[in-house]
Amino acid sequence: MHVEAGRDPESSAAIVGSQSVKTTVIKGGHGYDSAKHLTGRKLYIPVDVLGLLLTVFVQKASIQK
Repeated sequence: MHVEAGRDPESSAAIVGSQSVKTTVIKGGHGYDSAKHLTGRKLYIPVDVLGLLLTVFVQKASIQK
């Protein structure tokens, strides 16, 4: 897809977005995000310059960046 767009086949840069998500399930890791005042998990979703998903990382909301 990068080659079709006239770019290097390897990603040269990425943008990481994060989101805190409220959870209701007791099982699994969850924590309290004091900045957003919610209990749940935090998602980190990096995308490359074309907006293509690179990976997804999920952790307890209480762990800071």
